[in-house]
Amino acid sequence: MPTENVILSSPTVWESWIQIIQAKAERKGIWGIIDPSKTDAHADEMLPEPTKPAPPAADDSTFAAQMTWKMTYDEYKDNKVLFDKQKESLQDLRIFILQTVDTKYTTYTYGISSARDLLAKLKKSIAPSDEARRNEIYNLWQKQKHYPAERTIEKWLMDWETLYSDASRLQLPEAIGNRAQIDFLLSLMGKHPEFAGYWRQEMIRRTDAKESAPSLADLVSKFRMQRHEKLASQGKDSHSAYATTLQGQEIKPKTNSPRALTPCLCGETHLWRNCPYICAKKRPTGWQMDTGIQGKVKKALEQQHPKNQERIRKMQEEFKGPTPGAISAFAVAFSAPDRSSTPPALFSTAPPYQLRNSVILDSGATTHVFNAAHWFTGNFEQTDIACYTGKGVESITGFGTAKIALESSNGIHYAMLSDSAYI
Repeated sequence: MPTENVILSSPTVWESWIQIIQAKAERKGIWGIIDPSKTDAHADEMLPEPTKPAPPAADDSTFAAQMTWKMTYDEYKDNKVLFDKQKESLQDLRIFILQTVDTKYTTYTYGISSARDLLAKLKKSIAPSDEARRNEIYNLWQKQKHYPAERTIEKWLMDWETLYSDASRLQLPEAIGNRAQIDFLLSLMGKHPEFAGYWRQEMIRRTDAKESAPSLADLVSKFRMQRHEKLASQGKDSHSAYATTLQGQEIKPKTNSPRALTPCLCGETHLWRNCPYICAKKRPTGWQMDTGIQGKVKKALEQQHPKNQERIRKMQEEFKGPTPGAISAFAVAFSAPDRSSTPPALFSTAPPYQLRNSVILDSGATTHVFNAAHWFTGNFEQTDIACYTGKGVESITGFGTAKIALESSNGIHYAMLSDSAYI
């Protein structure tokens, strides 16, 4: 998280803010000096400013005296470098603190020149007390045990680890033993009983065998990975499940913002150009078409304003996507054998989903059109012509030889369809 965005604007961000301060101070080796949780008696002492040694007097300028002075002077120079470096680090950190404190809290910073005194004052005035923090963490923990809406799962998973870290620091019972792991698994039991049940039994087995149980972080990581793999197998983008956050708060698009996305025709929230039902190039590996959604999209497209239909047609040309309803192969007839003449016309039917990997052959067609590259063998002959598809026009990427399987009583035979178009 960029440090410029961590502003001490309320007690709720104190923990995030002080962690940034601590990290910067530890990098400079001065956290022990300014740690506001330490009393003056237990704080590390600053390096004393070294005193420059005076050279030996003229009447005592022996070789031994000169050598002693030189050794003392070299030690002084080393100590002076360390002192100046520490002093500069403390001043730089004080400036950083002032830059990251909200203007409403500047009254607490007036007249304080020490970075340690500044942190101590801010902690006393802004940071929540440990008792208040314990109550807050306890209440948040109880809410955390309820499984959230699907769109907020990633944030919910991150909150488990954050709350556990806070509970451990405050020595709350929720962070003792395996209680956190059990609470996490119980929260999953309603929606993911297989995962929760397996790991609950595994924890019991390991406990009985005197083995170490998986940590909360391990369980969260395993569940997150399993969830992403499941989404990927369903043809969904697992990254869309990540919650966008700022300082731990989920960012929600403003409903009145002109940039807020409206639901696509398929029901998901994305741009039309990113819809796999509209643009075939946006379909991830393993994606499977839902015929119900496909029919819904096709019907919605037919009801769109002509301008929107034109926009979608151009997007499909740009991304080489088939029109909704086109599944795998089409019968096509050219108006003339010469490809440079009028664009060919495409007569297509919307075959049911079970025919998505089938080829419809038309004896009256001069060629065939495919919208998937896996049908072809060898390279394509590039072209810039197009073919009509009923209500629209599809750009033809190229021509090549397609290989199809023909099943008969004697088994499967393969046929090669030359001069087939790929869109």
